[in-house]
Amino acid sequence: MSAEKKALWKCHKCRERRNSSYHILVSDSPTQKQRRNDEDDELFDENNKRFKDNAPNTKIQQEQTLQQHQQQNISTSDISEAMKTMMLNMSQMTAQLSSISMQLQNQQATLMQINDNVSSLSSQVSELQKENREKDKRMYEMETKISKLEQKVLEKNIEINNLNNNNINAVETVEKIAAKLNVQMTENDIDNAYLTKGKTKLIVEFSSLRKKREIMDKIERHRIEATDVNNDDGTGKHKYIYINDQLTASKRHLLWMAKNKASDANWKFVWVKHGEIYARKIEKSPVVNINCESDLQMIC
Repeated sequence: MSAEKKALWKCHKCRERRNSSYHILVSDSPTQKQRRNDEDDELFDENNKRFKDNAPNTKIQQEQTLQQHQQQNISTSDISEAMKTMMLNMSQMTAQLSSISMQLQNQQATLMQINDNVSSLSSQVSELQKENREKDKRMYEMETKISKLEQKVLEKNIEINNLNNNNINAVETVEKIAAKLNVQMTENDIDNAYLTKGKTKLIVEFSSLRKKREIMDKIERHRIEATDVNNDDGTGKHKYIYINDQLTASKRHLLWMAKNKASDANWKFVWVKHGEIYARKIEKSPVVNINCESDLQMIC
């Protein structure tokens, strides 16, 4: 029996009679009654079979539905747990960020303090540098004054080098030099004259600065012929006798450094006049006065 016929099927008692205006109840014959009973049994069997056939599918569907519900419940539980974990992580991250922010604020405060300290130290260093410059300036002035005072004690003295005869008379030797230079000289013009311990240098102390400068101004290049003093024929050890201002030990050392610096810088002239050290690069260049070691920087 098709599905359409099953949907329209009615028992014989409920069926309408065609070609009649009335519903007439007619008693069925035994054959018809048997046929209808068979049809009913057949339909019942078919429905029962269909129910039995569909029952396993329904059970499977129920199990599948139950599994889906369980999976949904599991998924919802997993999501809930994941959300809780995520919220916990976010809370921890928020705490960590708050801690980092606090640390950054502390570090910023520390950096500001360090910056203030550096600024303060910088100011102090500037003040110390200023004080040091002033001290250096005062030391330079003091060194210059001391050097000049020491040199002033020797301002009337000269020293004569390269004497061949160690047994000469000091005063007579000075008189010979003065005569050679056409300078009048008497014993009163000389306070003292003596050979140094090694007898290689003659020190002459004049009684007046005027007489000393008169002699020094007559000497060219601070030297005279050795034969004029040594009483030899030029066969002696030295060709020239050098006559210079007597310098203090510190002044001699400064002169030595000035000559070395001038040699390195290709300066041509370094000399001493009236106890002062001078330097010049070339003949027409400006003259530099060397009073202490810091002045050597001008030779460049």
